[in-house]
Amino acid sequence: MTPEVLAPTFKFSHPIRVRQGETDAQGRVLCPMFCVYREAARTEYFRNLKFSYPEQWKSNFHHVMTIGSCHNEKRQAHFDDELLIFAKISAIQKTNFTFSFEIYQKAGGQLISKATSTHAVIDPKKWAIIRVPDFFREIVSQFENQKFMI
Repeated sequence: MTPEVLAPTFKFSHPIRVRQGETDAQGRVLCPMFCVYREAARTEYFRNLKFSYPEQWKSNFHHVMTIGSCHNEKRQAHFDDELLIFAKISAIQKTNFTFSFEIYQKAGGQLISKATSTHAVIDPKKWAIIRVPDFFREIVSQFENQKFMI
């Protein structure tokens, strides 16, 4: 199945093949590995938007911290499965932004999981949450074809 058919509301996907070290003795993907898969997709999403990670973050955002994450596993993935991790920024608030994810098996197109992660922009000198910059809102709004203005 094509990405457009699997997750039509997502404009970005990143492929991953499950490696043996990411599975339990029965060959099922360990739950914490889904966090790693989402981080890989998140990094590639930013690279796709021409944010070189982490250099661009450090020069423009200071630091970005994950402040929340929710994972809902629908079915198991197994060793050597090819997965497509769909990622999008689904919300930008005043001081944080939220990614939404859907993970599918490439062969057969079965939904493996849905997840979200919320991230705050941090001033490292004060270790305080700051406003998400307008230029970031504009770049994401243009890519996602959705307004994220406060």
